[in-house]
Amino acid sequence: MALVLVAGLLAGAPPAGAFFKSAATVPLAEAEQRAEALMAKAEAAGREPACDLADRICALGVAGFAKSAAMAVATAVCPLAATDEGQACEVRRTALRQRYDTRVDAVLAALHTDLSLRAAMARQDLPPTGASVDLLWHQGRSDLEASTCGADVPACIEGQLWLIWDMDQLVRTVATCAGMTVDQATACRRDWLARMRAVDGFDRGWIKRLIAHAGWPTEAEWGHRASQGAWVVVQHSAVADPDFQNEMLPVIKAAVDAGRCDPAQYAYLADRIAVTAHRTQLYGTQGTCTQDRDWQMDPVSDPDHLDERRAQFGLPPEAEYQALSRRLCGGGEP
Repeated sequence: MALVLVAGLLAGAPPAGAFFKSAATVPLAEAEQRAEALMAKAEAAGREPACDLADRICALGVAGFAKSAAMAVATAVCPLAATDEGQACEVRRTALRQRYDTRVDAVLAALHTDLSLRAAMARQDLPPTGASVDLLWHQGRSDLEASTCGADVPACIEGQLWLIWDMDQLVRTVATCAGMTVDQATACRRDWLARMRAVDGFDRGWIKRLIAHAGWPTEAEWGHRASQGAWVVVQHSAVADPDFQNEMLPVIKAAVDAGRCDPAQYAYLADRIAVTAHRTQLYGTQGTCTQDRDWQMDPVSDPDHLDERRAQFGLPPEAEYQALSRRLCGGGEP
């Protein structure tokens, strides 16, 4: 799956940008177990007194668990379809996807709130400007600060993680300073970078409190999007709080080694730390979008064995990643 995690259109923005693309997958049997556990949390949350569905954080957490369950099944891997085992797996995965889609619809039908800031931007036909991003970011921040959702209720933690992800992505996926004069583009980039730093600072403080309270949110327990919500905050702390990155690197590595998180989380963070410290990276994940909207990878150690190292952490071949990065730098879709 491919998820855009940085401001690729802000050419030259520090630290080095990267596009998150992991080929890591989970076998269907394991994914089914994860999905059922996540869906059970979603369906149980509505019966939890400390999780009021009128509270946006609670509602977002309930929706997050349900959607994470469906995502776990949708991204699961089957053996080769040419085998009997593979064909049986594909049939079961199709049936499971339909079943979980139905259960997700039932969960979402009970919710009466806008669950995504970026979806709200499209729904309200807001232009991708600094003013509209500020409006939605302050809405999300207010939702977090005003929530009375129980601190020990899983859906409440899930909702916070999903909203943190949404705010991080909101301020990065709409930025464009194209078609301007040099001075205008410079001012535009300066404005967006200041906005990103403000959002990142808020998100970082919030995630630190969550981690101190509930530990590192692994994908196995919280789903892919929630785990990524915490990870992107760490990934985007290179300039403002490198100590936080260094502190979290072994924590994430332990979760990866235990099979509880996407291995790519470790590879991307290790590379980001190396590049920020002016060292060569190991996994080729870091680079920048140039002024001519191309992708320039930062230096890599032992490039002849790069794809071997990438494969160890579930990453696709570097050529595929480079092609994706160039497409995104040029304004294309993942």
